[in-house]
Amino acid sequence: MVNASSAQTIDEQKMFLKTISNHNENGIIPYIKERYSYDLASILKHRSLDLSPKNIHEILENNQQITLESVHFSPMDSLTFIIVKQDSVFNYLQKITLHKSEKRRYFHERNDIESMKKIDQFFYHYVYGFGIPLYFNNNQSCLIQSIEYCGGCGVTKISVFNKIENDWELVKSEITGEF
Repeated sequence: MVNASSAQTIDEQKMFLKTISNHNENGIIPYIKERYSYDLASILKHRSLDLSPKNIHEILENNQQITLESVHFSPMDSLTFIIVKQDSVFNYLQKITLHKSEKRRYFHERNDIESMKKIDQFFYHYVYGFGIPLYFNNNQSCLIQSIEYCGGCGVTKISVFNKIENDWELVKSEITGEF
């Protein structure tokens, strides 16, 4: 069985962050702790991730062996990770949007264009979910599934990393669904 400690390694955390394209303001990354569940076999069958049949078989085998049910983050660089419960995502995002709308209206009434631009730059806020990293190709490659919520919509992504000179590099990322 594949086991993991209570927190992923810094390298894994960096891979998680490279899978998302939107960073929230002030370095705050809200995420869902529960493991994101998805039909990996169907995704790999219908996506062009340039994986060999052997790699796909290895990924699916590793996915079946994972016993860890959640992703954990520890402090890293200047980022702050906040756990959001799955059933609270909409409320969390709604409160942020309402607060920013009120601030925007306040600055609009005072004709403070610069402050309005700053709010508009980060008006949408995201909550992220991640699948457990799946290593393959003699642990020289890794696949991570992620999800980004922004209130009433979101996307799911799948990303492949290769280990290049002892560092993980994103080689392919593809949106697998929208909701």
